[in-house]
Amino acid sequence: MPSYGFDYSLYRISGNDTAYNALITYVIPESPASEVGLKRGEWIMQINDDYITKKTEKLLTEGENQKLLLGKYVSAVNDEGEDESKIESYRDVVLPAARPVEDVAIPAYDVYSSGSINVGYLAYNSFNKEDNSELLQLSQFFKDKDITDMKCVKCGRDYVERPAIFSVLW
Repeated sequence: MPSYGFDYSLYRISGNDTAYNALITYVIPESPASEVGLKRGEWIMQINDDYITKKTEKLLTEGENQKLLLGKYVSAVNDEGEDESKIESYRDVVLPAARPVEDVAIPAYDVYSSGSINVGYLAYNSFNKEDNSELLQLSQFFKDKDITDMKCVKCGRDYVERPAIFSVLW
């Protein structure tokens, strides 16, 4: 199925009952979205110079080239100490036409160290029988790095839970 290769969550724009901003939650490597530099944490504020609505949301998932106005979250506090944080636009991109894209099961992994503590980080989309050899290799990688704790993060649109922390048993 054709896709632009990114997932998002919609958030209603304050003071507007029908308009939304879309927070990018995941970008598939080598997809149209990654080719134009979309990043997790960026906001899509408009598509084809119009606000995103429930009726136009489909334009974020399929179709031809789409012009996106991107924004970033900016924290601010006014002189009275009130929160004035907002999403500010900062660049336009033209998203190439949707096409079939294939996601990877494990898009990222790394080791973070602090003193004598080594934490393994693993971002995943899914686990299945085809991923067993990759998981075994990563298990050996983490074992060789003397990992004491493991943090696993589920990627994609259904990423709603907090990362789970597991003790690694070797």
